[in-house]
Amino acid sequence: MAYVTPFDTKRPLNLNDADLHPNMMTCPTERQGSTEMMFCSVRYVVSDFVQQLGIKNDSPQNKLQAIQKLEQDLGDRFARHCDESIPLQRVTKFLIKTIGYRLTLMHCCLPLTTEENPSREYKTQTLSTALLLLQTQNVSSADVTPDRYRWHTKLFHNSEALFPVLRALAFDNPDQEALEEAWKQVSLTYHFNPRLLSPASSDQHGLYSSLASLAPKAITRHSQMDASSIDLPATFIEQLMAQQQPHTDPEATTVSASATIQQPAQPSDPALSEPVITEGQPNMYWQQSHLDNDDQAWEYWLNSIENEENLGF
Repeated sequence: MAYVTPFDTKRPLNLNDADLHPNMMTCPTERQGSTEMMFCSVRYVVSDFVQQLGIKNDSPQNKLQAIQKLEQDLGDRFARHCDESIPLQRVTKFLIKTIGYRLTLMHCCLPLTTEENPSREYKTQTLSTALLLLQTQNVSSADVTPDRYRWHTKLFHNSEALFPVLRALAFDNPDQEALEEAWKQVSLTYHFNPRLLSPASSDQHGLYSSLASLAPKAITRHSQMDASSIDLPATFIEQLMAQQQPHTDPEATTVSASATIQQPAQPSDPALSEPVITEGQPNMYWQQSHLDNDDQAWEYWLNSIENEENLGF
């Protein structure tokens, strides 16, 4: 359930700095469309929506309809006004595109019991949604226009979308088109997020540990299949397979992503870099787990997304 505070603080209005002046006697009228506050305004709207979605005990179908309405509202209020030549507005448009996929992935799962198994339709839908989310995130990472706003893009990049894709590659049988797209997005995700390949990160972050458990299984399955049309770089395969090896000495065994995968441009200001996860920041929602079969992977996934705070908005 989402935690809603009892305070009556009003949401900041979508305004420009010029709309505020010392002599004003009343609040200015909120602007429609692009403003200097637009990126923050989108996040405020989504935060309110997530809180309400967590309070209501709706069916997945009703939640999906609510998410689709949110997408339409954000498109009408903000996205259609974005000038993509302006970096922050371009980032805002990426954020809006990401929201619908992310909320659908995290909220519209079937209420399974321990006696039920996910249907083929549900597995396909989950994989498709996760791929759409990874595609949007990877496109934004590859885009050089918003380089000054990489910290902003980190706010809506979520590595948990990688989990159902790796699960499908490790244990499922997606069609050839989905298989090729899945490996493409997986390789791009690791390319733009080299910390996923760090043993130290896996030790300190439950999600990274679970991804490290799935990745070698996906690679092993890939090598056993007739997948000649899917050409994965040898260095990439070696890095994923290395995650299944025990590592007791981080200095001796940490895989350097920069040695084999060219990293994207990083912000020069350390304050804008991706936050470092330390052992003083335990992750309650993605506990470390070794996933040996599909049933364990699905149980882990469904248990993990039950908590609203996974959304991170």
